[in-house]
Amino acid sequence: MKKRKEVILAITTMVPLIRSAFHWPSNFLHNFCKGLLLMSTTTFRRLAIRNSTRRLAASLAMIATATVAFLCCTTAVQAAITTYSNEPAWQSAVPGSTLIHFDDLAPATNLSNQYPGVTFSPVSTGIPRTSNDVSAHSASNLVITYPAFNGGGDVRIAFDSPQGGVAFWHLDSEFAGNKVTLYDAVDQVLGTFDLQFPHPFEWVFLGFTSSANDISKVDIEINPADFVGLDDLQFGMVPEPSGFALAGLAAAIGLWGGANRILRQRWPATG
Repeated sequence: MKKRKEVILAITTMVPLIRSAFHWPSNFLHNFCKGLLLMSTTTFRRLAIRNSTRRLAASLAMIATATVAFLCCTTAVQAAITTYSNEPAWQSAVPGSTLIHFDDLAPATNLSNQYPGVTFSPVSTGIPRTSNDVSAHSASNLVITYPAFNGGGDVRIAFDSPQGGVAFWHLDSEFAGNKVTLYDAVDQVLGTFDLQFPHPFEWVFLGFTSSANDISKVDIEINPADFVGLDDLQFGMVPEPSGFALAGLAAAIGLWGGANRILRQRWPATG
């Protein structure tokens, strides 16, 4: 039992650090801690049947540890989507982001997987392609949904691995009905947002961050009566505030150690 507790404690402590290093999705840690809590309560019930006082109290300490870890993980999993209309503010939240300006491709290039880590495709209508027929936000090229000048079309931006933030500039959003939908890795909708309008012939910045770093896909759908251009796609990871989770685990470890000290003092010879 003692070795099992030590193994569980070590894994519980190490998983947040491993996840931070390899960007595991938050729901992995959430489900792990949930399983740890269920295992702890099962152990408690079995020991209660055996009437082992010392081990019963130790199991209670295990439940306390798992509960704190589970609450910390649950807080992390409840992702918050934040929107940005200011590019420097978004870049501050997503340091070291990747920028795709599309100017290294020839005009009229259909977009697919030309850039590492991201794939472009239509959602249902139109073909995302580069164009220099109108003024880009930077340099010469922007992205349109061909044939864009007839209005409508859509663009799907799918990432090879989940991202914490995504942003772009959009041009000439004149009417309602232009929307952006964010999805996680299992196609659950993280949020749906409208492009600002009316902004004829004007470039407008729009950015998003997710506290869970779980943006896997972005769909941009254009009103059939409108033309909208896109440029300067940016994406990257949001640094995770691991201090809360680590503090919670440290408190749980303290509870565990305190419970064991009390047990040694009060029941030194009990079962």
